[in-house]
Amino acid sequence: MEPALRSNEGAHNFRKVAQAKEPTEEVPVSYLRNLQRESLALRDMSTELIKLRAQLEGTSNEAIPAAPAEAEAGSGTGNHKIYTPVYDYCGLRTDPTIVHNHDFMRDPRFVAAYERGVVAEGYEPHYYWRAHVALWCASVAARLTGDFVECGVCRGMLSSSIMTYLNWNQIGRRFVLFDTFTGVDEEIVSAEEVASGNLGYFREMYKEDIYERVVRNFSEFKNVEIVKGSVPSTLSSVDIEAVAYLSIDMNNVTPEIAAINHFWDKLQPGAPVLLDDYGFVRYEAQKRGFDAWAAERGVSILALPTGQGLIVKPPAA
Repeated sequence: MEPALRSNEGAHNFRKVAQAKEPTEEVPVSYLRNLQRESLALRDMSTELIKLRAQLEGTSNEAIPAAPAEAEAGSGTGNHKIYTPVYDYCGLRTDPTIVHNHDFMRDPRFVAAYERGVVAEGYEPHYYWRAHVALWCASVAARLTGDFVECGVCRGMLSSSIMTYLNWNQIGRRFVLFDTFTGVDEEIVSAEEVASGNLGYFREMYKEDIYERVVRNFSEFKNVEIVKGSVPSTLSSVDIEAVAYLSIDMNNVTPEIAAINHFWDKLQPGAPVLLDDYGFVRYEAQKRGFDAWAAERGVSILALPTGQGLIVKPPAA
Protein backbone atom coordinates (compact mmCIF):
# COMPACT_ATOMS: atom_id res chain seq x y z
CA MET A 1 0.00 0.00 0.00
CA GLU A 2 1.30 3.47 -0.84
CA PRO A 3 2.75 5.52 2.07
CA ALA A 4 0.19 8.28 1.56
CA LEU A 5 -2.63 5.75 1.75
CA ARG A 6 -1.16 4.18 4.87
CA SER A 7 -1.20 7.65 6.43
CA ASN A 8 -4.80 8.21 5.40
CA GLU A 9 -5.81 4.79 6.65
CA GLY A 10 -4.19 5.49 10.01
CA ALA A 11 -6.04 8.77 10.28
CA HIS A 12 -9.26 6.97 9.36
CA ASN A 13 -8.77 4.34 12.04
CA PHE A 14 -8.07 7.10 14.56
CA ARG A 15 -11.27 8.91 13.63
CA LYS A 16 -13.31 5.72 14.04
CA VAL A 17 -12.91 6.06 17.81
CA ALA A 18 -15.99 8.04 18.76
CA GLN A 19 -16.06 11.18 20.81
CA ALA A 20 -18.85 11.59 23.31
CA LYS A 21 -22.19 11.79 21.48
CA GLU A 22 -20.48 11.44 18.10
CA PRO A 23 -21.94 8.90 15.67
CA THR A 24 -19.54 6.44 14.08
CA GLU A 25 -19.41 5.17 10.54
CA GLU A 26 -17.33 2.36 9.11
CA VAL A 27 -15.56 3.35 5.89
CA PRO A 28 -13.83 0.58 3.89
CA VAL A 29 -10.21 0.90 2.83
CA SER A 30 -11.37 0.71 -0.79
CA TYR A 31 -13.09 4.05 -0.24
CA LEU A 32 -9.77 5.53 0.92
CA ARG A 33 -8.03 4.11 -2.15
CA ASN A 34 -10.61 5.77 -4.40
CA LEU A 35 -10.14 9.07 -2.60
CA GLN A 36 -6.41 8.85 -3.10
CA ARG A 37 -6.78 8.05 -6.80
CA GLU A 38 -9.15 10.98 -7.24
CA SER A 39 -6.77 13.30 -5.43
CA LEU A 40 -3.83 12.23 -7.61
CA ALA A 41 -5.98 12.63 -10.72
CA LEU A 42 -6.88 16.17 -9.68
CA ARG A 43 -3.20 17.01 -9.27
CA ASP A 44 -2.48 15.71 -12.77
CA MET A 45 -5.38 17.72 -14.15
CA SER A 46 -4.02 20.83 -12.47
CA THR A 47 -0.70 20.38 -14.25
CA GLU A 48 -2.51 20.17 -17.58
CA LEU A 49 -4.50 23.29 -16.70
CA ILE A 50 -1.28 25.20 -16.04
CA LYS A 51 0.05 24.19 -19.46
CA LEU A 52 -3.23 25.04 -21.15
CA ARG A 53 -3.38 28.45 -19.51
CA ALA A 54 0.16 29.19 -20.68
CA GLN A 55 -0.75 28.18 -24.23
CA LEU A 56 -3.87 30.34 -24.20
CA GLU A 57 -1.79 33.28 -23.01
CA GLY A 58 0.61 32.73 -25.87
CA THR A 59 3.40 31.42 -23.69
CA SER A 60 5.45 28.37 -24.59
CA ASN A 61 5.57 25.45 -22.21
CA GLU A 62 9.26 26.08 -21.67
CA ALA A 63 8.45 29.48 -20.18
CA ILE A 64 6.19 28.07 -17.50
CA PRO A 65 7.81 28.64 -14.10
CA ALA A 66 9.42 25.44 -12.90
CA ALA A 67 11.08 24.38 -9.71
CA PRO A 68 14.85 24.93 -9.51
CA ALA A 69 16.85 21.82 -10.32
CA GLU A 70 18.26 21.66 -6.80
CA ALA A 71 14.80 21.60 -5.27
CA GLU A 72 13.53 19.01 -7.71
CA ALA A 73 16.37 16.67 -6.92
CA GLY A 74 16.36 17.30 -3.19
CA SER A 75 19.40 16.81 -1.03
CA GLY A 76 18.58 14.63 1.94
CA THR A 77 16.92 11.39 0.91
CA GLY A 78 18.03 11.23 -2.71
CA ASN A 79 16.09 12.46 -5.77
CA HIS A 80 13.05 13.34 -3.70
CA LYS A 81 10.77 15.70 -5.59
CA ILE A 82 8.31 17.17 -3.11
CA TYR A 83 6.52 19.88 -5.12
CA THR A 84 3.08 18.97 -6.48
CA PRO A 85 0.85 21.31 -8.54
CA VAL A 86 -2.03 20.93 -6.07
CA TYR A 87 -1.30 20.94 -2.33
CA ASP A 88 -3.54 18.38 -0.63
CA TYR A 89 -2.08 17.12 2.64
CA CYS A 90 -3.18 16.82 6.28
CA GLY A 91 -6.60 18.36 5.64
CA LEU A 92 -5.22 21.43 3.83
CA ARG A 93 -5.87 21.76 0.11
CA THR A 94 -5.06 24.63 -2.23
CA ASP A 95 -4.63 24.94 -5.99
CA PRO A 96 -2.31 27.71 -7.32
CA THR A 97 -4.31 27.85 -10.55
CA ILE A 98 -7.35 28.95 -8.52
CA VAL A 99 -6.36 30.40 -5.16
CA HIS A 100 -3.04 30.17 -3.31
CA ASN A 101 0.45 29.06 -4.28
CA HIS A 102 2.85 26.95 -2.23
CA ASP A 103 6.13 27.99 -3.84
CA PHE A 104 8.02 27.44 -0.60
CA MET A 105 8.14 23.76 -1.62
CA ARG A 106 10.39 24.78 -4.52
CA ASP A 107 12.96 26.50 -2.30
CA PRO A 108 16.14 24.36 -2.22
CA ARG A 109 16.83 25.46 1.33
CA PHE A 110 13.37 24.35 2.44
CA VAL A 111 13.68 21.04 0.59
CA ALA A 112 17.02 20.24 2.24
CA ALA A 113 15.67 21.08 5.69
CA TYR A 114 12.44 19.16 5.19
CA GLU A 115 14.22 16.08 3.89
CA ARG A 116 16.53 16.07 6.92
CA GLY A 117 13.35 16.02 9.00
CA VAL A 118 12.08 13.06 6.99
CA VAL A 119 15.30 11.21 7.81
CA ALA A 120 14.63 11.80 11.51
CA GLU A 121 10.99 10.75 11.22
CA GLY A 122 11.79 7.61 9.28
CA TYR A 123 9.01 8.04 6.72
CA GLU A 124 7.40 10.76 4.61
CA PRO A 125 4.53 12.29 6.65
CA HIS A 126 3.75 15.09 4.15
CA TYR A 127 4.01 17.79 6.85
CA TYR A 128 5.18 20.37 4.32
CA TRP A 129 3.15 23.37 5.38
CA ARG A 130 3.51 22.61 9.09
CA ALA A 131 7.28 22.45 8.57
CA HIS A 132 7.13 25.70 6.60
CA VAL A 133 5.44 27.40 9.57
CA ALA A 134 8.00 25.98 12.00
CA LEU A 135 10.91 27.13 9.84
CA TRP A 136 9.44 30.62 9.59
CA CYS A 137 9.15 30.72 13.39
CA ALA A 138 12.74 29.54 13.72
CA SER A 139 13.94 32.22 11.32
CA VAL A 140 12.27 34.88 13.46
CA ALA A 141 13.74 33.37 16.62
CA ALA A 142 17.25 33.30 15.13
CA ARG A 143 17.23 37.11 15.23
CA LEU A 144 16.53 37.09 18.97
CA THR A 145 18.69 36.10 21.91
CA GLY A 146 17.90 32.98 23.90
CA ASP A 147 17.58 29.24 23.55
CA PHE A 148 15.37 27.16 21.28
CA VAL A 149 13.09 24.84 23.25
CA GLU A 150 10.88 22.00 22.05
CA CYS A 151 8.47 20.31 24.44
CA GLY A 152 7.32 17.18 22.64
CA VAL A 153 9.97 15.96 20.22
CA CYS A 154 8.90 12.49 19.09
CA ARG A 155 11.57 11.41 16.58
CA GLY A 156 12.78 14.97 15.99
CA MET A 157 11.39 15.85 12.59
CA LEU A 158 10.72 19.57 13.06
CA SER A 159 13.74 20.27 15.25
CA SER A 160 16.01 18.45 12.77
CA SER A 161 14.53 20.53 9.96
CA ILE A 162 15.09 23.72 11.92
CA MET A 163 18.73 22.93 12.70
CA THR A 164 19.40 22.13 9.06
CA TYR A 165 17.61 25.25 7.87
CA LEU A 166 19.52 27.54 10.24
CA ASN A 167 22.90 25.85 9.68
CA TRP A 168 22.88 25.05 13.37
CA ASN A 169 26.54 24.16 13.92
CA GLN A 170 27.58 27.59 12.70
CA ILE A 171 25.30 29.88 14.71
CA GLY A 172 26.30 29.05 18.28
CA ARG A 173 22.81 28.53 19.70
CA ARG A 174 21.40 25.91 22.09
CA PHE A 175 18.40 23.67 21.44
CA VAL A 176 16.78 21.94 24.44
CA LEU A 177 14.48 19.01 23.67
CA PHE A 178 12.01 17.68 26.25
CA ASP A 179 10.13 14.39 25.77
CA THR A 180 9.33 11.12 27.50
CA PHE A 181 10.36 9.29 24.29
CA THR A 182 7.96 6.56 25.38
CA GLY A 183 4.69 8.31 24.60
CA VAL A 184 2.13 10.28 26.57
CA ASP A 185 2.44 10.19 30.36
CA GLU A 186 -0.91 8.56 31.04
CA GLU A 187 -0.84 9.53 34.72
CA ILE A 188 -1.49 13.16 33.82
CA VAL A 189 -3.96 12.71 30.96
CA SER A 190 -7.34 14.26 31.79
CA ALA A 191 -10.54 12.21 31.93
CA GLU A 192 -11.85 14.11 28.90
CA GLU A 193 -8.79 13.19 26.89
CA VAL A 194 -9.08 9.54 27.91
CA ALA A 195 -12.72 9.58 26.78
CA SER A 196 -11.70 11.01 23.40
CA GLY A 197 -9.96 7.77 22.50
CA ASN A 198 -6.55 9.34 21.90
CA LEU A 199 -4.58 7.02 24.16
CA GLY A 200 -4.88 4.00 21.87
CA TYR A 201 -3.55 6.07 19.00
CA PHE A 202 -0.58 7.31 21.05
CA ARG A 203 0.25 3.80 22.26
CA GLU A 204 0.39 2.69 18.64
CA MET A 205 2.78 5.56 17.84
CA TYR A 206 5.17 4.69 20.67
CA LYS A 207 5.54 0.93 20.67
CA GLU A 208 9.07 1.23 22.04
CA ASP A 209 11.41 3.67 23.74
CA ILE A 210 12.88 5.84 20.98
CA TYR A 211 15.36 7.77 23.13
CA GLU A 212 18.53 6.14 21.75
CA ARG A 213 17.29 6.62 18.20
CA VAL A 214 16.73 10.32 18.88
CA VAL A 215 20.17 10.70 20.44
CA ARG A 216 21.74 9.21 17.31
CA ASN A 217 19.67 11.47 15.09
CA PHE A 218 20.93 14.64 16.75
CA SER A 219 24.55 13.52 17.14
CA GLU A 220 25.64 15.61 14.15
CA PHE A 221 24.41 18.84 15.73
CA LYS A 222 26.21 20.90 18.37
CA ASN A 223 24.67 22.34 21.53
CA VAL A 224 21.67 20.02 21.71
CA GLU A 225 20.40 18.93 25.13
CA ILE A 226 17.97 16.02 25.14
CA VAL A 227 15.95 15.76 28.35
CA LYS A 228 14.16 12.44 28.90
CA GLY A 229 11.14 12.41 31.18
CA SER A 230 7.70 13.83 31.73
CA VAL A 231 6.86 17.53 31.65
CA PRO A 232 6.42 19.41 33.97
CA SER A 233 8.76 17.52 36.32
CA THR A 234 11.76 17.80 33.96
CA LEU A 235 11.43 21.50 33.14
CA SER A 236 13.53 22.73 36.04
CA SER A 237 16.31 20.21 35.34
CA VAL A 238 17.90 22.51 32.74
CA ASP A 239 19.00 26.07 33.42
CA ILE A 240 17.29 28.16 30.75
CA GLU A 241 17.38 31.92 31.24
CA ALA A 242 15.97 33.21 27.96
CA VAL A 243 13.93 31.57 25.19
CA ALA A 244 13.76 32.69 21.56
CA TYR A 245 11.66 29.80 20.21
CA LEU A 246 9.20 27.50 21.96
CA SER A 247 7.41 24.56 20.36
CA ILE A 248 4.75 22.67 22.33
CA ASP A 249 3.47 19.31 21.10
CA MET A 250 2.77 16.89 23.95
CA ASN A 251 -0.71 15.80 22.89
CA ASN A 252 -2.42 16.56 26.20
CA VAL A 253 -3.34 19.69 28.05
CA THR A 254 -1.69 19.32 31.48
CA PRO A 255 2.00 19.34 30.45
CA GLU A 256 1.37 21.87 27.68
CA ILE A 257 -0.10 24.50 29.99
CA ALA A 258 2.66 23.75 32.50
CA ALA A 259 5.25 24.36 29.78
CA ILE A 260 3.83 27.68 28.61
CA ASN A 261 3.57 28.85 32.23
CA HIS A 262 7.16 27.81 32.95
CA PHE A 263 8.66 29.51 29.91
CA TRP A 264 6.41 32.53 29.41
CA ASP A 265 8.45 34.99 31.45
CA LYS A 266 11.64 33.64 29.87
CA LEU A 267 10.43 34.26 26.31
CA GLN A 268 11.97 37.23 24.57
CA PRO A 269 9.61 39.90 23.18
CA GLY A 270 8.74 38.83 19.65
CA ALA A 271 9.53 35.16 20.31
CA PRO A 272 7.18 32.69 18.59
CA VAL A 273 5.38 29.94 20.46
CA LEU A 274 4.19 27.18 18.13
CA LEU A 275 1.31 24.99 19.31
CA ASP A 276 1.25 21.88 17.15
CA ASP A 277 -2.17 20.46 18.12
CA TYR A 278 -4.15 23.65 18.70
CA GLY A 279 -6.68 23.33 15.86
CA PHE A 280 -6.98 19.57 15.44
CA VAL A 281 -10.12 17.52 16.03
CA ARG A 282 -9.91 15.43 19.22
CA TYR A 283 -7.48 17.88 20.79
CA GLU A 284 -10.18 20.29 21.92
CA ALA A 285 -9.11 20.02 25.57
CA GLN A 286 -5.76 21.53 24.62
CA LYS A 287 -7.40 24.30 22.64
CA ARG A 288 -9.73 25.21 25.48
CA GLY A 289 -6.84 25.14 27.91
CA PHE A 290 -4.76 27.49 25.79
CA ASP A 291 -7.71 29.78 25.07
CA ALA A 292 -8.35 30.14 28.80
CA TRP A 293 -4.64 30.70 29.43
CA ALA A 294 -4.44 33.34 26.68
CA ALA A 295 -7.49 35.17 28.04
CA GLU A 296 -5.88 35.36 31.48
CA ARG A 297 -2.63 36.67 29.98
CA GLY A 298 -4.29 39.12 27.62
CA VAL A 299 -2.69 37.62 24.52
CA SER A 300 -4.22 36.09 21.41
CA ILE A 301 -3.57 32.84 19.55
CA LEU A 302 -3.51 32.76 15.77
CA ALA A 303 -5.29 29.64 14.50
CA LEU A 304 -3.61 28.39 11.32
CA PRO A 305 -5.17 26.22 8.59
CA THR A 306 -2.41 23.68 9.22
CA GLY A 307 -4.02 22.92 12.60
CA GLN A 308 -1.24 24.71 14.45
CA GLY A 309 -1.63 27.71 16.72
CA LEU A 310 0.82 30.60 16.95
CA ILE A 311 1.52 32.99 19.81
CA VAL A 312 4.00 35.84 19.56
CA LYS A 313 5.32 37.11 22.90
CA PRO A 314 4.27 40.77 23.08
CA PRO A 315 6.65 43.49 24.26
CA ALA A 316 6.62 44.27 27.96
CA ALA A 317 4.03 46.85 28.94
